[in-house]
Amino acid sequence: MATNCEACEVSKANSKVQLEDASPKSNDSVGPVQYKLYPVRYLMLIALIVLNLSNGIMWLSYSPVPSLTASYYGISLSEVDWFSNSYFISSLVMGFFSIFVLDVFGLRTAIIIGTVCNLLGGVLRYISTMDPIICSDSKAGFITAIIGQIITAFAQPFILYAPAKLANTWFGAKERGLCTDLASVANPLGVAIAQIASPYIVTDIQKLPVMLWVYIIPAGIGALFSISFIWRSSPAIPPTSSHDTAHLPFIKGLKSASKNLNFWVLLTTFGVSAGVFTTVQIIVPQYVCPYGYSNKAAGLWGSLLIIFGVVGATLSGLLISRISGLYKEIGIICLSCTTLSIIGFVEVSTIQHIPFVLAFFLCATGFFGLGFLPVAMELGVEVTFPAAEATSSGLLWSAAQVFGFLFVTIGQLISPVIDSSTLSNDQCQVSFPSSNDTMSLCNGHRSNHTLTDNAKPQDWTNCGIFLVIMMMLAFLMFVVFFKRDYKRMEYEERRKTTGEAGSDN
Repeated sequence: MATNCEACEVSKANSKVQLEDASPKSNDSVGPVQYKLYPVRYLMLIALIVLNLSNGIMWLSYSPVPSLTASYYGISLSEVDWFSNSYFISSLVMGFFSIFVLDVFGLRTAIIIGTVCNLLGGVLRYISTMDPIICSDSKAGFITAIIGQIITAFAQPFILYAPAKLANTWFGAKERGLCTDLASVANPLGVAIAQIASPYIVTDIQKLPVMLWVYIIPAGIGALFSISFIWRSSPAIPPTSSHDTAHLPFIKGLKSASKNLNFWVLLTTFGVSAGVFTTVQIIVPQYVCPYGYSNKAAGLWGSLLIIFGVVGATLSGLLISRISGLYKEIGIICLSCTTLSIIGFVEVSTIQHIPFVLAFFLCATGFFGLGFLPVAMELGVEVTFPAAEATSSGLLWSAAQVFGFLFVTIGQLISPVIDSSTLSNDQCQVSFPSSNDTMSLCNGHRSNHTLTDNAKPQDWTNCGIFLVIMMMLAFLMFVVFFKRDYKRMEYEERRKTTGEAGSDN
C-alpha cells in the first residue's frame, strides 16, 4: 500500500511539470534511487572548453588584420567581413540539426561532429595559403579559405550548444551553473585571444599563413581531448533526479518550448542582449577611431570587454550554482547594468582624450553583458523542463546569432560615412598595402588585383543609440513579463520530499 501511495505522489509531481509521456525511470531495488558523480566529468569539461576556445579563435582570426587579409587574398574589405559574417549564417543553417543530434544521438556524437568540422576547417584555411592555390590569378585562395571558415562555422552550434547538456547530464545540481558558464564563455574568450594575437602575429602579409597554422594547434588539442575524454554521452548512474527523468522527444520538446510564453520572453531578451554585446564587440575599433583613438587602443578595449565578461560570467555562474532560485534577480542586475554601461559608452565615445573612461564603460559592459549568459542558459533549461537541455540552449544561441547579424547589418546601414577632411585620426583611412608589399609572394608573380581604394570610415553614433534602445526594451521585457517558473528545480524538490530519490548532488 505504501508503495502505491508513493507512486501516486510521483505521478502527481510529474503532472505538475507537464511531463506528458516522460516519467521517472524506475528502480527495482528496495530503497531510494542513488545518484553518482564521476571524476571524468572534469576532463570532459576541459575538452569542451578547449573546443569552444578554439572555435572562437577561428571566428574572428581575420577581422583584426583586415587590410593585410584583403591584400593577401586579393579581395576587398567588404569581402573580408564575410569571414566573420559566415559564422552567423552557417550557425543558423546548422542550428536545428545540431539540436536534433544532441537530443537524439547524444552529447558525444554532437561533439565529435563539431570537433571534426573545427579541425578540418582550420586545416583547409591553411591550405588556402599554399603556393598552387594562392598564386593563381583567380581568387582560389579566398574561396578555399572561406570554405574552410564555413566548415569551422558549422562546428560552432555542435560545441556551443553542448555546455547545458553536459552540465545536466554529468554534473550535480550545485555545479551545473558553473559548468555551463565555463564552457560557454570559452567561445568569447577565444575571440579575445584572436583580437590580441592576430595583429602581433600578422605584422606583414607573409605572416598570415603563420597565424592560420598557429590557430590549428588549439583545434588539434581540442580534438585529442574530446576523443580521449568524451567516451560516452551519459553516465551509467545519473547525477541528479532531473536527469533520471525521461526528457521529451526532439519534436515534442520544440513544440513544448514554442508554446511556452515564458521561454519566448527569455529567448527575445537573451537574443537582443547577446546581439548587442556581439555588435559592440565588432564595431568598437570603427566606433572610436574617428575621435582620435588608435586601432591598438581599440583592440585592447575589445579584448578587455571580453576578459571582464568572462570574469562576470564566472561570478554569476558561481552565484546561481550556490544560491538557488535567484535566477531572475541576478538577470535583472546584469541587464540593467549592461544597459547603463552602454549608455555611458555612447555618451563618452565621441569625446577625445578620455581613454580610461571609455575603457571603464566597455569593461562594465562586458562584465554584466556576459554575466547574463550562464543565467539565461540555466533559465532556459528550468522553464522548458522536461524538454532536452540542447533544445533550450540551441534556440537561445540561435536567437543570439539572428539578432547579432541583424544589429550589425542595421548598424552599417544607419551609420553615415564621415568626411575624411574632418577626421582627427588618419589611421581611420585604412589603406591597402602597396603592390611592392605583395611582390615577395609567389616570387613576385602574383598581382595585387585592383586594391587601391581606401576604406571609408563611418559615424556609428546612430548605431550606438539604436543598441541602447534595444537593450532598454530587452530589460523591460524581462522585468515585466518573465515569470519565476523554475520547473526543473521544483521537480527535484518534489522528488526529495516524496523520498523516492536519494540526495541530489
